[in-house]
Amino acid sequence: MISAAIVKRISDNVPSLAGKVYPESAPENIAYPFLVYRLDSVERYTDLSGTPAGCPVAQYRFAIFGTSRSQVETLSNAVGALFDGWRGMIDTQQILTSTFQNQESNEVFVEGSDIPVYSYSNTHSIQFKE
Repeated sequence: MISAAIVKRISDNVPSLAGKVYPESAPENIAYPFLVYRLDSVERYTDLSGTPAGCPVAQYRFAIFGTSRSQVETLSNAVGALFDGWRGMIDTQQILTSTFQNQESNEVFVEGSDIPVYSYSNTHSIQFKE
């Protein structure tokens, strides 16, 4: 449920990524730009008796791909701003707190193309209510 809420927030607020947010990997021949996300972990805390204590924190990695450095940097900043310190509701999912860090990666060439592909990788920590 948390992943669906994350995808919805990005698609609803970053028009050039609407319908172009994919888990794990993007389909072949998808037009740039697009975003691929991966849920790295969900930490659930318990007290000494094993009772849940607090709300879980999900660690996401978002990779944004495009054909220009300025395009992916702009999109990375837009996606980061959606979650940097943001809290609120996405449909029925409550986000309690969130943070992000971004990291630029190098340009790469896709086999069969002379156009370089650029990407930024954002890491997000999102605390949510189950």
